[in-house]
Amino acid sequence: MRKLLILLILALVSLTATAGRPASRARLNAIVSEFRHYDGVESFHLGRLATAAAKSFVRHSDASDADTREAIALLDGVKDFTILDFSDCDDRLRDRIARRIDRALDGCELLMEMRDGGSGLQLYGALDERNGKVRDIVLYNAEDCALICIAGKVSMDAIGRILADD
Repeated sequence: MRKLLILLILALVSLTATAGRPASRARLNAIVSEFRHYDGVESFHLGRLATAAAKSFVRHSDASDADTREAIALLDGVKDFTILDFSDCDDRLRDRIARRIDRALDGCELLMEMRDGGSGLQLYGALDERNGKVRDIVLYNAEDCALICIAGKVSMDAIGRILADD
């Protein structure tokens, strides 16, 4: 019985070890902090207080509109946003930032990859299948040199409705 229990534990550990890990918010925030002051790099951070104010503003706007209701459902569990745009910097710096982001996202759980012509958008996050929510979403487009980090929990149903509209 002990051997069976040990084999079962080893099997479960090996299964969880091969699963993708969630994107490290600390590593991505360190990249944004390091490169945000360079020429041609733009960053934007909306902290918890500003995000709460924005959610409050959206909730008090016209809630009868279907798009507003979807935005409320999407923003409900969001804590903060960070955006990094490095499309206007020189090629060497752009490649350096892209390599750092690729290394930070290497091995992370890729939930979805969308292609539109030559441009591709990758969606990373930690999926909780029990409640259908994604934690700490990272959107990365290497071709457009854009990184968007969304801290918090977002419903997959809300994401699906937004993507279905586009």
